[in-house]
Amino acid sequence: MSDTSRRRRDTSTDGAPPVPVYDDALRQLAANDLLVLCRWLGIDADPGAVRLSEAFPSATEDVDLLVGCGPGRLAQVEFVRRPTADLPWRLLEQRARILRLEPRSRLRQHVVVLAGGRMPPELTDGAEVWARFHVTHLPEQDPEYLLTDPALAPLAPLALLASGATRDGLLRRALEVIRRDSPPARTRGLAALAMVLAAVHLDLDAIETAGRETAMPISLGGTVAGRMLEQRAHARGEQAGLAAGRVAGQQAVLGELLVARFGPGPRVPAVAARLVALGEKAAVAAVMDATSLDALFDDLLAGPRGRSPLTPPQPSDTMSVQLDRSNGGEE
Repeated sequence: MSDTSRRRRDTSTDGAPPVPVYDDALRQLAANDLLVLCRWLGIDADPGAVRLSEAFPSATEDVDLLVGCGPGRLAQVEFVRRPTADLPWRLLEQRARILRLEPRSRLRQHVVVLAGGRMPPELTDGAEVWARFHVTHLPEQDPEYLLTDPALAPLAPLALLASGATRDGLLRRALEVIRRDSPPARTRGLAALAMVLAAVHLDLDAIETAGRETAMPISLGGTVAGRMLEQRAHARGEQAGLAAGRVAGQQAVLGELLVARFGPGPRVPAVAARLVALGEKAAVAAVMDATSLDALFDDLLAGPRGRSPLTPPQPSDTMSVQLDRSNGGEE
């Protein structure tokens, strides 16, 4: 796979860097248990099915997996964290390149969506259908089926969450299945795959805690997946710090407004903190309408705008959300 193709496909929106770590893990899973993976995806593959991705490097440089299922039958599998708008077009281009080399073969194209988003099952202009795709949304798959085979267990932490289930709980169950049922020579590799794929949803601490609790203490430190998780945590920490800084800044501005209107007093910080929850316009209006700092404090305790003082402010009411919306951003 070319570096350009990898970067294009794997850029995420949650702070994770654009690396092909999930694709690499799933290609490794396919290399070890091709028939098991094909059976799960509904690919009719003969026992002698082989990976052809390496056989046609010029045609499959950005293809995750190309399988020779049997005489005249090919299957392409693409693993994506979230499908992008151009994915159907890239699949159409890949189809053309592959069939140019194998014109007598029939090609089925499969897409496995790891995290979220929807992938259309066909590429069409409304009148003509140019390509059809077999799409598997992993977050909608039953984890219990995946946990019946240690070769598929690494996928379970990404599967459907039943009521009361958690991602780290599914990871622990997957690691237990791998430790109990996989051949000893494969145990460590499958466990590492499960931990890498769990990074789609979990942070490094949760992943390594699950490993220790299941007697599979495999560290991702120093690996590509480990570095990815560290960078993601750093990005999220920066975002949380920026949000906290915005709230503190808003509180300071409102405090200055209160001092200018009513003079200094011990209640100014508490009143300013409560005003932040009202939103910018409502907070300023409340200050300007109040007859005194004490009266404003009492009004806020009573629950302004009909809200009980014990009811937390709704996100849409907060000044920080209003400021973010004005900038077109999201938390």
